[in-house]
Amino acid sequence: MADKAPTEKTPLAATEKTDEVYSKKFITVASCLLFMVCSASMMLVNKQVVGRTFHTPLIVLDIQLAFAALVLPMCFFWAMRFGSSRDVWRWVRVVTPLYAGMLASSMIAQLYASVGLQVAIRNLGPLIALPIESVFNEPIVADKWTWLSLLVILGGVCLYVDESLQHQDSSELVAGILLMLLNLVVALFERLFQRRLIAIEPVDVSKTGMLFLNNAGAILPVSALLLIPGELHETDILADHWNAERTAMDYVLLVVSCIAGVAIGWTAINAQQYVTATTMLVITNLNKVVVVIIGAVFLSEPHGPLAMTGISIALAGGVAYALARDNVAAKIKAEKEAEKQKAEKGTVAP
Repeated sequence: MADKAPTEKTPLAATEKTDEVYSKKFITVASCLLFMVCSASMMLVNKQVVGRTFHTPLIVLDIQLAFAALVLPMCFFWAMRFGSSRDVWRWVRVVTPLYAGMLASSMIAQLYASVGLQVAIRNLGPLIALPIESVFNEPIVADKWTWLSLLVILGGVCLYVDESLQHQDSSELVAGILLMLLNLVVALFERLFQRRLIAIEPVDVSKTGMLFLNNAGAILPVSALLLIPGELHETDILADHWNAERTAMDYVLLVVSCIAGVAIGWTAINAQQYVTATTMLVITNLNKVVVVIIGAVFLSEPHGPLAMTGISIALAGGVAYALARDNVAAKIKAEKEAEKQKAEKGTVAP
């Protein structure tokens, strides 16, 4: 008699199904951990490489961009697609300069802003985003709870800044805050134009192709900033920081920052395939907590009761804002569905 094929009720089928479930869970956990490691590494290593070792943010950024521009076509050529020169130009003329500005402002901020301050300020993103999105005719999803959560974030940031004034020169602290706010604004415009060219007026360029265009195209505008006299004219201080006093570990960290820069984009997309947006939010905020703790313990950053309370409030407010916004979006969706069903019933009725 021929062997029966395994069915849902046979032990073999049950074992295979269990193995599949455990395999999926393992991949999900591994993907999330990989994203957390890359994200935390990028922020902490950049702080060490720029703020404490080489002190030349634009030169370091140029090296990272060149590394990504070389690695992407060598290792991921199969995922790169450029539909037409017109689509490439549409992307490069708007998104790439904004991408360069976003990275440059973030890297220069490493000289003035602590890791904790960067985390706190970035939670103010929605407060800045809402008025700008309204100009772009983006739907504003907000209610009293979203605005309340934004005020909570702002309160937490103020507490952290108050503590930071006791550990840092006020002019440097102001410079760090202004650079991070500039970074938020440029990043928001980059995201809005990117969304328009991906979802509304799409270009025929693959995601990997977009990443390559951003990194390769950003080298020129970032290098141009080096010609500006003053703080950004890093060639004047090159010999002071890129010399024989640098250790092998310094250059290893520089290479790690280059690898993390390429990996963070891929790991974020990969992790989002396995978890919901809410779970991704929790992971991102957990990652921020880890970064702040490491900064306080190993980088001697502000870690007094006021600073820790402030950063905790800012992070909690960020989570509350995202959850409140999801609730508003769900209500709007439910109302639209109800109106649609009502309209369909009215059409069917004699």
